[in-house]
Amino acid sequence: MITLCVLILAFETHLFAESTRDVAKDSLSSIPNLRIELGGFIGRYVDAVVNNWSLRAPRANPALISVFELRDRKPDSDSYYVPWAGEFVGKHLLASTLLAQLYSSPEQAQSLDALTQALVAVQDDDGYLGPFPFDKRLRVGWDLWGHYHAIIGLEERFQRTGDERALTVARRAADCICAKFQNDALHPKDVGSDEMNLAALAALLRLYRLGGEERYFQTALLFLKDLESCGDFYRLGLEGCDFFKTPRPRWESLHTIMGLAEMRRLTGDDSYLVAFNNLYSSIRTREIHNNGSFSCAEQAIVTPYKDGPIETCCTVAWTALSVEALRLSGDSTCADELEKSLYNGIAAYTHPSGSWCAYNTPMNGRREASFHTINFQSRPGQPELNCCSVNGPRGFGEIVNWGIMQGVNANGKSSLFVNYYGSMRATFEFDGSPFELVQKTNYPFSDEIELTLKPLDPVYEKPISLLLRVPQWARGAEVFVNNSDQNQSTSPGGYFEIERTWREGDSVRIRFPLQLRYESGDDDFYGRASFYYGPILLAYDQ
Repeated sequence: MITLCVLILAFETHLFAESTRDVAKDSLSSIPNLRIELGGFIGRYVDAVVNNWSLRAPRANPALISVFELRDRKPDSDSYYVPWAGEFVGKHLLASTLLAQLYSSPEQAQSLDALTQALVAVQDDDGYLGPFPFDKRLRVGWDLWGHYHAIIGLEERFQRTGDERALTVARRAADCICAKFQNDALHPKDVGSDEMNLAALAALLRLYRLGGEERYFQTALLFLKDLESCGDFYRLGLEGCDFFKTPRPRWESLHTIMGLAEMRRLTGDDSYLVAFNNLYSSIRTREIHNNGSFSCAEQAIVTPYKDGPIETCCTVAWTALSVEALRLSGDSTCADELEKSLYNGIAAYTHPSGSWCAYNTPMNGRREASFHTINFQSRPGQPELNCCSVNGPRGFGEIVNWGIMQGVNANGKSSLFVNYYGSMRATFEFDGSPFELVQKTNYPFSDEIELTLKPLDPVYEKPISLLLRVPQWARGAEVFVNNSDQNQSTSPGGYFEIERTWREGDSVRIRFPLQLRYESGDDDFYGRASFYYGPILLAYDQ
């Protein structure tokens, strides 16, 4: 178990600065300076993933960067790599940046600094940040898709550390995209692989919200226009069309759909929110497997009861989409989905050593290392790299986005929302003051959680509302304040609110009855059942 040591708060006023361009505010927002040290089995996973993969991967797989360095050699370097090789470094940077707020170490900081500097070095004069030779840039393969991942990874790096180099590289890459499609007869959809490449919509809008140039928004509108003939997620989502019925029901489209959330924030137009919510609800209702994972053979197919491959990248995309849904709606059941995915999908696709993840984590079958199952993605210099190996750790990293959030309660008062339960110590800034939140528990294997919240500023004397997620399955949950024998009743599928002036010694005891329940199968799994104990899917481990 990771030692829950005292963290030093380093509050950076520039981190996650509220965008002045936002017209519509989210119901909940991630806490920018949140630092969490996790105990329990999730803490052990994070420890293992950081030390045995995140720190090791760039050294063991130098093609993470050299694929960019060699792009203009003869013969064409792109013949040596898969069309999506440009995505690997962006996915790795984003996952490692998030994990750095769960596992802080000098080695992790040095690794991220070196990776950022390497991206500075391989960016071309025109801002291009891909693996293709000059005459093919942004015209073939999944090149825009690779730029999407690089930009959001760099933007996340800037927002969480203030590293101006990362923001400069991200903006220059976006400028390269703008120059290609604003001043050229080429349309984004003409590049092909549109379910992947049009995800650049979301990256451009994120940079625009951060305070970028107007051209980012105008270029994003070109992508939005092309979507009408390449998925049509806005119009079909607005009509209530199920995601599996759309022309592009692959998992990569979830990244494009997140662009609708950004459009809603920037324009205040609730039609984007309606389209997003309808698509999210369709996926959640029809496509999510018993282990909290998404897709069958990498796309939506109308039922979760088919025995096809469930790819790690699909589950990561579902996790990211659920974080967006939670931010937009403030609906605690979106956090229920995130918990289900974390314990039963993300922890399942990750080997306990942290050194590898699976490509396929089936509902009823055997897990294999991704660099065995999809070894066609391996190339000289990148023996372990594939789309899943660089992406899988993000599933754990997303805890910093949804574990503890801030928003307003029913009375419009700024409040704290606790979504993640497990052994942990978190430090963060709220209402201009530093706070500590500690959970002592063996959840999800035991039914009790002892939670303490205290201001680290001894002169802080304001009441704070603390809203505790009560999972949908937790019928009969109880909450006790300061060891009182009087429990307070709760309703599953919502938040339980406690408002008080929090002081040293205050504690909350939560009890979630861990009852056995089952879900009947259908289609390929007709006549079978899945059994859950609390949030945990009971499963056979080979």
